[in-house]
Amino acid sequence: MKRKSERDLLHQQMELLIEESKNCVPGELSKNSQAVAKISKELFKYSCASVILFGFLGYLVKNFTVLLIKFCRR
Repeated sequence: MKRKSERDLLHQQMELLIEESKNCVPGELSKNSQAVAKISKELFKYSCASVILFGFLGYLVKNFTVLLIKFCRR
């Protein structure tokens, strides 16, 4: 059986909470909404971490290229 990543599990849990929220009483709806908000916050952290990682890698590639060009000109 293939292991799911934490991000996939969070997406699945959020979908289940949304489906459950369609047929619940107002008190439960509030709890489900708060849980969905927490899951969304965690998923947003993953997105931000990915952007920061790709930005950092791009910065390293750019600097390595500049250093390589400078070295080749000598």
